[in-house]
Amino acid sequence: MQAISVLNFSYRPVWLMLLAALFAGALSIAQTVIAQAVGNGTARVTVSQKISITKIQDMDFGGLAPGTTFSTITMSGAETLMITGDAQYLGGGHGAQFLVIGEVGRTFTVSVAPDPLILTSSGDATMTAHDFVAVGQMTIGESGSIFDVYASIDIEARQAAAEYGGLFSVTANYN
Repeated sequence: MQAISVLNFSYRPVWLMLLAALFAGALSIAQTVIAQAVGNGTARVTVSQKISITKIQDMDFGGLAPGTTFSTITMSGAETLMITGDAQYLGGGHGAQFLVIGEVGRTFTVSVAPDPLILTSSGDATMTAHDFVAVGQMTIGESGSIFDVYASIDIEARQAAAEYGGLFSVTANYN
């Protein structure tokens, strides 16, 4: 019987060592959990009404008669022309007009491309329109916003008589 109690006594330190190792492991796990922190964030987005643009009328420089020197005719508003050189303006010109629809109260910017724009005739003659400018209310109201686009056009001395045309794009973007 004494041999059995010696045998039990000899396993007791191993048992205590296992218990101590489990306790130390539990403490290390507890330290990992205690050292961890969690934070939360919020994601937000504002979706605006889509902005759209519609052409109401094309730009028309009207009738022009070339002079004997290089000339430039600048349209900068309804019935507002400035002529440098000896070309003659024969009337009938107006700016292009566009309607922008979008979120009421939002402002927007307008860009025109290409600038300069090469206008071509059915032959090989060309003219250059440049310095495009948008004029009007750039804040969207209940019925949208209407604005005009004007430009300048260069007329060479003895410019070939013909109809000239070219395509330009107008882009509206929210501010």
